[in-house]
Amino acid sequence: MKAGVLGVNFGTVHLGVFKDHPLVDEVRFFSRTQARVDEVSATYGLAGTTDPDDILGDPSIDVVSVALPHALHADVAIRALEQGKHVICEVPACLSLAEAAHMAEASARTGRRVFVNLFGRFDPVHRYLQELVASGEFGRLLSLQSVSRCA
Repeated sequence: MKAGVLGVNFGTVHLGVFKDHPLVDEVRFFSRTQARVDEVSATYGLAGTTDPDDILGDPSIDVVSVALPHALHADVAIRALEQGKHVICEVPACLSLAEAAHMAEASARTGRRVFVNLFGRFDPVHRYLQELVASGEFGRLLSLQSVSRCA
């Protein structure tokens, strides 16, 4: 299998998983700037591009991971589906129910799957925070911001 990763901030986690997976023969990635492509290529030993169509338009790539800014997820995921690729999409996968419906329709029409990456909910830190909020120990939660540095 060949994989493409679109976006290499949090997407670097995906690069590592794909690179180490025994069923993945090749991994390529997209980043907006050549400097970031060079940096990630040097770190992971993988080929990168500044043109997302190099990945989306390549018929040999089977699965695409979408780890771009949130507002781009739905459109890029639909483009990938229409190019015959399965999609792994970071959260939020879309910003509206209409976008979700369009993604579901594209998946059904193309026969390709969309997996929404919800692994964070199983992370011990997130589970602890969920339990703490549910307990009400510190009162009603008004706001919470969490930052994770994975790469």
